[in-house]
Amino acid sequence: MNVALIGATGLTGSELLKVLSADDAVASVRLLVRRPFASEHPKIEVHVVDLADPEAYRTALQGYDAVFVAIGTTMRKVHGNKNAYRRIDHDIPAHAAAAAAAQGLQAFGMVSSVGANANLRFNFYLRLKGETEASVCRHAIPKILLARPSFLVGLRTEYRPAERWAQLLMVPLLDWLLPKRMSRYHSITAQAVARALVAGVKALPTGHHILEYDQLKALSEPA
Repeated sequence: MNVALIGATGLTGSELLKVLSADDAVASVRLLVRRPFASEHPKIEVHVVDLADPEAYRTALQGYDAVFVAIGTTMRKVHGNKNAYRRIDHDIPAHAAAAAAAQGLQAFGMVSSVGANANLRFNFYLRLKGETEASVCRHAIPKILLARPSFLVGLRTEYRPAERWAQLLMVPLLDWLLPKRMSRYHSITAQAVARALVAGVKALPTGHHILEYDQLKALSEPA
């Protein structure tokens, strides 16, 4: 299986890169990046592209079997500009899905968010995630996996002190307090999400799959 990955430097994307690189079923991993990315792993090929250009994806994905998208930004990074936020969180996955369909890729895996809903009026983030999912699912890709984690646990390359303290103190307490019927809101490690997406692409049947906490945990466990 030859796979492409968009978002390799982020929390979940970096875990996806580790999982894919170690998987014997994966022959090669092409990283679609905005700027040069150093890697000496024999499976990894770095492909610098203009992620704002829809046509750039067609050449980059030609000959590949699956693509994973784990890209996202924050309001702080885009200085509160919602249009800039949308160009990253919505347009990049949508461009990748369009190219994947055009090039005949068999699978598309994406990191979304629990609560994603295109019809929400007052939550920009969750509405945008829902709109992104809808844009991806419009395309004729045989297998689409939408991972919907809640709070992601893991060490980011960028320093987020409030998030780190939440991981250490608040998240374990909230997980313990959540009733079973609300398991979808449990925190989960980025590594588990990455393992679940890769396992799902290999094992799940064709169709659209929404993976929340229980499904992500099940898929992430060793066979």
